[in-house]
Amino acid sequence: MQPLRMWVDQPRNTWLGLGALAGAVMAFVVLIVTVVFGGGDGAESAPPVLVALVSTTATAKAAAEAMATAEAMATGMPDASGTIRTLAELRERFGEPPEAKYGRIRIPRIGVDAPIVARYVGSDLVLALPAGPSDVGWYDFSAADPRYGGAPGDGGNTILSGHVDYAARVAFAGNLTYRGPGVFRNLELLSPGDKIVVQVRDRTLEYAVQWRTRESGAGGDWARIMSSKVGGDALTLITCGGDFNFQTLEYSHRIVVRAART
Repeated sequence: MQPLRMWVDQPRNTWLGLGALAGAVMAFVVLIVTVVFGGGDGAESAPPVLVALVSTTATAKAAAEAMATAEAMATGMPDASGTIRTLAELRERFGEPPEAKYGRIRIPRIGVDAPIVARYVGSDLVLALPAGPSDVGWYDFSAADPRYGGAPGDGGNTILSGHVDYAARVAFAGNLTYRGPGVFRNLELLSPGDKIVVQVRDRTLEYAVQWRTRESGAGGDWARIMSSKVGGDALTLITCGGDFNFQTLEYSHRIVVRAART
């Protein structure tokens, strides 16, 4: 048996899912998706499991940074540290990640207009992070296990992920630190019928949201959610969300949005 892990191969200072920004503890969460495959011909794959890997700092400096971050995000203004706080500032100063050339996704309802970076899942079955807070990752499962995922316009289930928020250095921004909302910050605001447009390989593909759900990180039905067989050309968008637990330092759920080709 072999696991498929999502967002686990990054350095520990690259975090997905920044918890509440006030208080003495700064909590950073990295999502991991684990899919355990059956060990033989015809074997069924076990459902994927999402867990969280957490690191914390509980210092006066962290508390001061948390309050500065909260204030900066509320006002949209940079604080004295020079840290980048908004996606608008990141784009204005540094543009978009050079590697995010696979395509583009637009979600008018929540103001998303972002590049897509291709992440190819190899024999190690590790899914890499998007390039930064402002791009969306697409995962190509074809070499790992075609029972999962798909490509836009090819009739399968296109798996897309983005940060809900972000606290790390950004390579394409000269390794400056970003602390603020991610591209999928407002994913939970989407409703059935909302439009999503994907541009890839000189094609413009339109989708409409079918449903949105909160799925348990550890107990969610991830085999169904990421299955390639969803009855037609579809998108599945994933980020973290739900309540943030200061005892376990984990988000309670993952936000999942399914959209169908129109």
